[in-house]
Amino acid sequence: MEIRELKSFDATSYRELRVQALAEWPPGFGSLVGEEKEKAMEETESFLTGTTDRKLFGAFAGSMLTGTVRYSRYSGSNEGHRAYIAGLYVDPGHRRKGAGRALLEKAIDESKKDQTIRRINLTVVSDQSMAIRLYQSLGFVECGIDYEAFSARGLFFDEILMTKQIERSTGNS
Repeated sequence: MEIRELKSFDATSYRELRVQALAEWPPGFGSLVGEEKEKAMEETESFLTGTTDRKLFGAFAGSMLTGTVRYSRYSGSNEGHRAYIAGLYVDPGHRRKGAGRALLEKAIDESKKDQTIRRINLTVVSDQSMAIRLYQSLGFVECGIDYEAFSARGLFFDEILMTKQIERSTGNS
């Protein structure tokens, strides 16, 4: 398994996996399948062009994209000390093989590159117990609930807000 930053040339693979994710679990993402399918490929390519404040990472099995996660820094001038993780998804056939953990670790490592980032946040739909356990195992703690954050298929879903303080070594060994 290889974990690397996605680039514009990954747009077709990314869109296919993103549509799959949206179809599988609509409440877990802020977009709908139809919205993603309607986007011009150029928009997806542009989205994959990372900046210092936003990067998408992919997990690959050979040349096949099997998982993704987005790392972003908050854009407000008084929020620049925080970052967030969003859109974690791993293809069902590749789950339980460490891809989700590796993607999250890559995003956490990205936050550590910027000495001003103090905290990294994420949200997770409340009934995604496996994802919650994974986040907790990496040091994320619950800090709130956004009730009825999503609706899908006639149901409402709460979202758990989680946070992790970024710890850095002091350089003293």
